[in-house]
Amino acid sequence: MGGMDVEGGIARKLWNKFRSESVFVNYTPFFVCVAAGNLSTDSFLHYVSQHVHLLNAFVHAYELAEECADDDEDKQAIRKLRKHVQGKLNSNDSLVLEWGFELPEERMPTNTTVKYADFLLATASGRIEGERVPGKLATPFEKTKVAAYTLGAIAPCMRLFAFINKEIQALLDPNDSSHTYKKWIDYYCSQDFEAYAFRIEELLDTLSVTLTGEELDVIEKVYHQSMRLEVEFFSSQPIIQETVVPLSRTLDPAVGGELSIFCDFDLTCAAFDSSAILAEIAIITRPKADSDGSETQLARLSSADLRSTWDALSSQYTEEFEQCIESITTTETVTSFSYEGLCEALEQFAHFEKAANSRVVQSGVLKGLNQEDIKRAGQGLILQDGCKGFIRKIMKNENLSASLHVLSYCWCGDLIRSALSSGDVKALNVYSNELAYEESITTGEIIKKLESPMEKLQAFNNILNNRDQDSQHLTVYIGGSVGDLLCMLKADIGIVMGSNPTLRQLGEQFGVSFVPLFSGLVVKQREVVEVGSSTWKKLSGTLYTVSSWDEIHAFILGTAIQIQYTDCVVTEASSWSDVLAQLSFELLHFPICYNVDTQGIRPVPANGVLRTINPDDLASNPGVLLPCNQYSPTSSKHRSLFEASKREWPWRLMAFQRLGFSAADIPYCTKETNVVRIGATVVVYKAETSEPKTVVAVKKLWRSRTDLKTGSSGDCRRRDSFREAKASKYSSVIRIS
Repeated sequence: MGGMDVEGGIARKLWNKFRSESVFVNYTPFFVCVAAGNLSTDSFLHYVSQHVHLLNAFVHAYELAEECADDDEDKQAIRKLRKHVQGKLNSNDSLVLEWGFELPEERMPTNTTVKYADFLLATASGRIEGERVPGKLATPFEKTKVAAYTLGAIAPCMRLFAFINKEIQALLDPNDSSHTYKKWIDYYCSQDFEAYAFRIEELLDTLSVTLTGEELDVIEKVYHQSMRLEVEFFSSQPIIQETVVPLSRTLDPAVGGELSIFCDFDLTCAAFDSSAILAEIAIITRPKADSDGSETQLARLSSADLRSTWDALSSQYTEEFEQCIESITTTETVTSFSYEGLCEALEQFAHFEKAANSRVVQSGVLKGLNQEDIKRAGQGLILQDGCKGFIRKIMKNENLSASLHVLSYCWCGDLIRSALSSGDVKALNVYSNELAYEESITTGEIIKKLESPMEKLQAFNNILNNRDQDSQHLTVYIGGSVGDLLCMLKADIGIVMGSNPTLRQLGEQFGVSFVPLFSGLVVKQREVVEVGSSTWKKLSGTLYTVSSWDEIHAFILGTAIQIQYTDCVVTEASSWSDVLAQLSFELLHFPICYNVDTQGIRPVPANGVLRTINPDDLASNPGVLLPCNQYSPTSSKHRSLFEASKREWPWRLMAFQRLGFSAADIPYCTKETNVVRIGATVVVYKAETSEPKTVVAVKKLWRSRTDLKTGSSGDCRRRDSFREAKASKYSSVIRIS
């Protein structure tokens, strides 16, 4: 960034820069279900219990920031912010009751909660990756910048909360009091909460005024990391009900479920029209002379002549396109969706598009282009933000049964393939026109394959007909031009990228409805509960609109952030077995795999959170993932795994791999000299055991009241701050070498 200009406020500029990532929170199953009003109470109360842990971390971070602030007014401002959060903590129980819920049971923080809290407290302590902060903050300037960093870590959380809840509130009927989460949503849309978020941003601006460009870069990095941790926090919230997001998890691989994704290229993937790019290549690349001074065998027009010819072709195309649209839209608007009427209207485009392509060939504009120049142009092509990341995610994921097809009027498939391909696992299927070559030089001819909406629809149907008809399939078509209308409507889910007024005008002429994708998902989520299921229907007459590929990514694949379960235990984890071991630990200890009440075991989540685990990876570790039907926490056998009696050590060793030491060896290693990491709710020790060359990480998690070593099994409700942690509830041991 090289020094961000603070004019107008660094907080606002950072929010505008990273605001697009908010869609990955908005499209989480948690918030889609909240907006629909049917999030399970258990899931909401789990969130509330985790949020309390974060509020404690905010209080502690504010305390550290107040100590760092040099100016008395800044100290007072931070103190007021801290008191605001402390007041929220003190009134949390009454707020939950006011929202219409029972008080949640005390739950230990999950890894994502701990990770977020650790980040906040590390930032407030001046421990920032890549930033050199003295061990002791000696000067007022050193302290002030740490206070600014702390506000930079807190600000995005509050702004994100206010923003998302206002997005949801806009979808609700203000007179409908039956919505389960209306009071909760209204709380975060209130003027009081907006004022609180604004005070944080205002103070961040004040503290940042005297910082250098490099230090402002640190604030940007901290702000962005905080946004990503928010995404991770809400993406990891356990959902124990059927949801419509992410779409890829609604397909059942057991019955051959496959996701087929189709998209246009020009102005959908690419930020510019490909025909103009090809013309520009022709204009800027001059014909080369042979060694004897003669021209190459494919003589071309001069650069000036080419530009003049292309400008004339472009102007004629635009004029005739507008005339074609006008001839269609002057007809009477239909009263209901008419796919047949739209097909008849779009047949007029066949003559228009084919005539335009013939004029391009006759002009010689595309003659003499080098194939390598085209490929290089494709590799450097500017794509819509988030497009390439989404495509790569689809193409590189071997566990996702999905195919990607690009259907385009583009004159050159090489341009598309070089723009979108990057050595992926899966093949990118491109259906477009092609340029004819002789010895890698274009002849000026176009090998015509797709020139009209009807031909694009035929290619779309051919692909669908070649699929296994006995399997479960779901089809998504993403487009942004008039030529995509028929395919988008024929797909199970049609998504319109951007805001093309001509496309919308023509669609509405024939009864097509355009619905923002998020609000459409909220309606679908309500159907899941009210009807018992929700299905996507082709030819429904409804198309869903998005403003970015991030929305598509969040809808189809979920979060763009890869959650690292090992981060809160050991940063040196070097193999998949380490990750799997920690993931297994999460599934055993936190209500992600199952949730048990007095009625018994609730079902495994329908959102597919467990499908990413390969059972074969657990074959050599019997008992790591315990079957829910055999080890219910209501049974004494399972309870013995989680509770220590007075005669037992309060340590539980989970053998994810064969070990040569016992649980009794561990307590002797948990001393101050072996501490390698201290977090808000965790202490990590390095323990060298009696087994040769064996080093393990011992993670001690805290609880606030009774000490488990005394055998107490009293109430573990948590209401005090992280700093008041007194005794260990349980600990885990993971081998790291």
